Amino acid sequence: MKYHFYINDDKTHDNYFVQHCLLLHWENMVDSGFQTKHHYMWSNGCSSQFKTKTPWLFVSRYPYLTRGCSLLWSFFGIGHGNGPHDGAGSMLKRFIQQSQLDVSRPKLQNAEDVVTLLHKH
Repeated sequence: MKYHFYINDDKTHDNYFVQHCLLLHWENMVDSGFQTKHHYMWSNGCSSQFKTKTPWLFVSRYPYLTRGCSLLWSFFGIGHGNGPHDGAGSMLKRFIQQSQLDVSRPKLQNAEDVVTLLHKH
């Protein structure tokens, strides 16, 4: 199992950011040699970000954008539909918070600092 976390300075993480990350993930799978025909995604996020016409258009265009891979995007209520990736994400967030409380470590100013810290540790 392999996890992908996308970190940036934009705190809104709107639907277009999610679409961008999904396409980055697709490119990574292709570059790694996977010939995926179906992409399954779980989302338990904000309804204003994920339950509008924008993600449905993206789902309908996904096979064209990925040269034939279908996307099944399942929506759950907040706190439902969680998987192992949620625990991994929580672990990273906790490590980042603990690093910021450690007075001997430099304070993180942006996404690049966070990525550098995570690669280092």
